[in-house]
Amino acid sequence: MKQSESITKLLESFCKAQSEFPTLPKDKTGYNYKYTDLDTVISSVRPILAKYNIGFMQSLTTLENGNPAITTRLFNNAGEWIEDTTPLPNVSLSKGNAAQNTGAAITYMKRYTLCAMLGISSDEDPDGNPELNKKHSENWNYLYNLFNSYENLFKKNGDAYDSICKALAGNDENLIIQTVQRSHEYLKAGGINI
Repeated sequence: MKQSESITKLLESFCKAQSEFPTLPKDKTGYNYKYTDLDTVISSVRPILAKYNIGFMQSLTTLENGNPAITTRLFNNAGEWIEDTTPLPNVSLSKGNAAQNTGAAITYMKRYTLCAMLGISSDEDPDGNPELNKKHSENWNYLYNLFNSYENLFKKNGDAYDSICKALAGNDENLIIQTVQRSHEYLKAGGINI
């Protein structure tokens, strides 16, 4: 995460805005879970952020390794800002061309990164929903929890991050098991023993 030299006023205003964010409706369904779409997230938080002179922008950028990413920046009218950049996952829709797959990845990451930056939830938490956990295999749940625990580390390796996102988006048990094994190897190489 990057920030301007001072973020004192931004954080003061952000704390006030954050206390007013509503609980977002999880009324869309995809990949076996419910979520809030990007338009609903934006329309729910933008007026509250504006009330406290906070804005946000999200732009498509390129990482040093050439992979595409989304940068999400919060800023105020005093010129203070914080931002973070997240690589785009590889998305392969069953129906769609390369441009549609890229568009889906952009929308997906814009929703996730904006919600992460604002500290709000836009999808169901499988850990808090036993019924949702039953929809997935034990290996899927393990990979999901592993990913959530070490997401920032996986983000440093775009290939590891992409392969986990792909495995979690599907129902291929063999791919999930292979991804768990590769994730363990990647973490072990980074000095983390699971």
